[in-house]
Amino acid sequence: MTLAGLAVALSATACGDPPPRPVPTTNATGPSKAELFGSASLVPTRAGERARAELALAAELDRVLEAMRAVDTADVAIRLPPTTFDSHASAPARALVTVALEPDADAASARIGIGRTARTWLGPQAELDVTVAEAAPIAEPTQERPSKLLMLAVALLGLGASLGVTVDRAFDRRRRKRRTPRS
Repeated sequence: MTLAGLAVALSATACGDPPPRPVPTTNATGPSKAELFGSASLVPTRAGERARAELALAAELDRVLEAMRAVDTADVAIRLPPTTFDSHASAPARALVTVALEPDADAASARIGIGRTARTWLGPQAELDVTVAEAAPIAEPTQERPSKLLMLAVALLGLGASLGVTVDRAFDRRRRKRRTPRS
């Protein structure tokens, strides 16, 4: 790569934003419940149907909680009890609810509202584990990048050096032509 090519590459880098990096999607803990039971198979099982019901109920409760005024984000995991033929449920439903609140929200009243909403969906005997995180303003992550002005200065320096070499070679050729005797 010539010095001019390097200068052009540096100037192009200095003038443009870098492309966004893809987010890694590896799951080190194995497949999730949604990946295992997300679609019905040819032969549905009770466990698969219950898992799909848990996923659907968790997604709906998640949407309802995120619609609340104080809640910024919510994540819900539900475990429904296994059903038997002679009774509807042998144990109460269990739910793990994790929410992040808006910066100006009251955590105590939000916890009460979240508990009431979840019990409305899951039943009064439902076992709830509600984790409330008060959201603080999150600063944008800054990645240390060289300033565009510095990169542009280096590119212009490279272009200037390349131009200097070109001019020097031209003068050198001209001198050689004058020194060679003509026959």
